[in-house]
Amino acid sequence: MAQDKAGYLWFGTLGGASRFDGLDFENYGLRDGLPDVQVNAMLATDDGSLWLGCGAFLVRYDGRAMHVVPLPAWTKDARILALATGPDGSLFIGTDGAGLLRMKDGAATVPAGWPVDTAASVRTLLTTSDGTLYAGLRNGLLRSTPEGFMRVPLPMPASISALAMGKDGTLWAGTFGAGLLGVHRDGSL
Repeated sequence: MAQDKAGYLWFGTLGGASRFDGLDFENYGLRDGLPDVQVNAMLATDDGSLWLGCGAFLVRYDGRAMHVVPLPAWTKDARILALATGPDGSLFIGTDGAGLLRMKDGAATVPAGWPVDTAASVRTLLTTSDGTLYAGLRNGLLRSTPEGFMRVPLPMPASISALAMGKDGTLWAGTFGAGLLGVHRDGSL
């Protein structure tokens, strides 16, 4: 789900994208330019764009039309599951099959310092107000640092499905089967 600059609410579904204006839904699908109707991720950005992860395709909606954005050929079988912006305006793309990508100036690459030993499934992303990027994985949680990415210690193995930052700075992680985990600013659970 995302809210664009015009105030519309957008919902990703297994049948496309739906825009809610407060009264009615307008549905967008293959006939409207989506290359795949499975919309797993959405992100509204400050420039007015709405980004969608449609199966293995990255799509940008500019308010008038859907535009498929090319990704590297080696990502063609990876499903896009999460989107987030970086402090420099870059777009982070979390996938199941190709790990994490960073798109800047039209080029998508693996971010510097992304560990090669991580599972290829990035299920959720969160950028905090200080520019830190958290990546929830099938097998844990990573946090960006100036040197790259580091694992966030968790009390048990966990598959992270959702991330949110609390007002007090607690990072909340929803999991598959391990409940809700809270990581405080000092790293304690």
